[in-house]
Amino acid sequence: MLVAGASGSGKSEWLKSLVASLAFLNAPERVRLALVDPKILTFSSVESSPYLWRPLATDIDATLAVLESAVSEMEGRYRILAKKGFVSISDCIKTGRIDLSFIVLVFDEFADLVLTGGAAEDGGSAFDSGKTWDRRASLTRAIRRRVEQVLAPRRARSTGPKVD
Repeated sequence: MLVAGASGSGKSEWLKSLVASLAFLNAPERVRLALVDPKILTFSSVESSPYLWRPLATDIDATLAVLESAVSEMEGRYRILAKKGFVSISDCIKTGRIDLSFIVLVFDEFADLVLTGGAAEDGGSAFDSGKTWDRRASLTRAIRRRVEQVLAPRRARSTGPKVD
């Protein structure tokens, strides 16, 4: 899910509401959150929450670690479902087996991470080098494993016409 809007339009507040709603409607065993907050302001109040799947990420290295953990988790879930004979998480749920929690990755100020992410081996940004994103996206398309991501970038700056 992509949450878009101009600076000051309330994206961060909406993300906080989303996180609060997920926590209110679910037990920590059912929903786990990975929060990325480069501003260090949006999610600072939930640093010790039992809902956190990984510690709050506030820099590029911590964010890359969260993404790598998400890919590993998804690969592990793929093996679990294959071992149990399921093609998708939906098939597993239909049989009444709900032993995998939802994992939701929430990124505030996603554009800041992409624009300022450290150097990759190829000279580009480590964050947008694509390997982690490509692997995560291909696994998500292959099978729904209850790992979701929510991105909230700032509006991209350009020299072209302003479109809101």
